[in-house]
Amino acid sequence: MRTYHEQTARRFHSGKEVEAAVRSGESLEGADLSGLNLSGMDLSGADLGGARLSGADLSGTQLREARLERAMLDHVQAAGADLSAVRAEFAVFGLADLRQARLEGAGLRRANLVGVNAEEANFRGADVYYARFAAAKLHGADFTGANVERTIFRAADIRDASLRETRGAANFDRVRK
Repeated sequence: MRTYHEQTARRFHSGKEVEAAVRSGESLEGADLSGLNLSGMDLSGADLGGARLSGADLSGTQLREARLERAMLDHVQAAGADLSAVRAEFAVFGLADLRQARLEGAGLRRANLVGVNAEEANFRGADVYYARFAAAKLHGADFTGANVERTIFRAADIRDASLRETRGAANFDRVRK
């Protein structure tokens, strides 16, 4: 049985179709973009709230200031993507590849980042309040100036990660330092 969201979501079939919709200012809220190759595209400012991007290739994609609240981004390939200043509260990034991604100033409150590979990612000034980084690879990630209040780092690899000048108290449980 399909959920209501699956029954009503607009399904896109190509990256060019998505790029054209974003360029025309169309909202992609709740859209199904799962598995699409969106690598290298400029989707800055796109409205992708509640969208399903599971397994999509976002490598090198520009998503600056995009709206991604409650979006499903599990298993995405987003190495080198620019997610600066995205609004991604409650988004799910489970097992995503965010290596060397730019997330400066990103709003990731209560986001699920379980199992992500965010080695050398830039989270400077990001708001990761109550986000979950369980079993995450954060080797060399930069959280300078980020809000880490109630953020959960459980069994995460934080070797060489920068946590200078962070705001709030995070929960560090069995982390690899």
